Amino acid sequence: MELKFKLQASALNAAIEVVSIVPPKAITQEGGSGYLFVIRKDDDGSGKDRCYVYSQDSYRVARADFEVSDVEGEGAFIYPSQHIDSFKFAEGEIAFTVTANEEDQVYMVKYDLGSGAGGERVSFSPKLMGTCDDKLREAEGDQEFPVAILTEALSMSKPFLAKPQDSRAEEHFKTIQIFDETTATQSGKGEGDGTMYASNSIQGFWFQCDAFKGHPLAVHGQHLPQFASFLAKSEGALTVKSGANMMFAVDGRGRVFGWVHHASTYKKYSYYARSFDKYILGVPKMQVTNQLKYMKTELSAKRDKIRVTFDHKGKTLRFGVVDGDSKAMSMPIDTRVTKTEEADVNANANIDHFLELFEGTKADEVELRIATIPVSDTRPKASVMYRTIDEFWLDNEGKVVGGSGVPEGKEPEGAYKCQVTRFVPGKD
Repeated sequence: MELKFKLQASALNAAIEVVSIVPPKAITQEGGSGYLFVIRKDDDGSGKDRCYVYSQDSYRVARADFEVSDVEGEGAFIYPSQHIDSFKFAEGEIAFTVTANEEDQVYMVKYDLGSGAGGERVSFSPKLMGTCDDKLREAEGDQEFPVAILTEALSMSKPFLAKPQDSRAEEHFKTIQIFDETTATQSGKGEGDGTMYASNSIQGFWFQCDAFKGHPLAVHGQHLPQFASFLAKSEGALTVKSGANMMFAVDGRGRVFGWVHHASTYKKYSYYARSFDKYILGVPKMQVTNQLKYMKTELSAKRDKIRVTFDHKGKTLRFGVVDGDSKAMSMPIDTRVTKTEEADVNANANIDHFLELFEGTKADEVELRIATIPVSDTRPKASVMYRTIDEFWLDNEGKVVGGSGVPEGKEPEGAYKCQVTRFVPGKD
């Protein structure tokens, strides 16, 4: 078999940049790995021949394609991954000649960069790799997401997700999930529709957005770095499809990232009612984060507990630490009180978790809510829960175009309202 074609170096490198988010697995006994190239003549009726490039490991696949010219023959070949970076130094047109002797198991790829530069490299049988095309064609769903908003939501959720390598955490705590109207809830009304949820069993994160409504999605943490890299390279809207054993994300240019299903997901949506909150305070984000970081410098490296105090008469919030014989107190922070009990709050919190209630919020003033749970027959000790609610509007580019104070009828055109809740229990 002999296959000849020409391509532009810029197109090849752009495709490799996408598929290399999935480092190819070893396919030979000696540990050799590579990218699969498949040349197809006018496969989409455009009148142009194309090259499809694939990479795969044990759990993920990636595909990208580009136009080729002067094609003689059709077929596939593997280019060794450890030498693919050579093409980063190429410019303009590259001419390829691929020869295969199946009987002798000899596969060669020759390329000409022009001006006398070029090379020839031993390859592997293309039968050692397969494409994801059949599985992609059979996949269903076509859930469409704005890339920038999905990227923003995933980025915000990371601190609240259990680490993939954490053997103590159950698998669903390692999964970021978007619920739809079919997800079970306590009321049975589908309140979770359009909400991304992440939790490490202690902290909780909810990103509710109209752009996600009716579009269920679950991504295990082990796939998130590659998924985020694919989103960063994606153009246009992202379509997510569900296959028999894989999920596929396809961008506006037809580039593909796929990952295997996992069985452990959240079967029910939950969000404790706002009526639980006894204190609702508008707090300045920068002052709170600065004072918390100051408190962190006063703590020993192995300690993380701070005292959270709210003076209901003075309407001020403060943080304190007791570390052995040392003590420190933050400055009082003025708050805008929406709701309060006729009693002060004096409770503990994990300082790192408390910081994550505010870091990443979009608004200058963040709504801090405090729920106080008294002792009862089923609860031998009183407890406190904290959460922040951050509301804003995002456009399709992921830019904030309006805060929580947008009046009805004045919503930014072409933007989506987002509400982010961050939750952490007290450390009592």
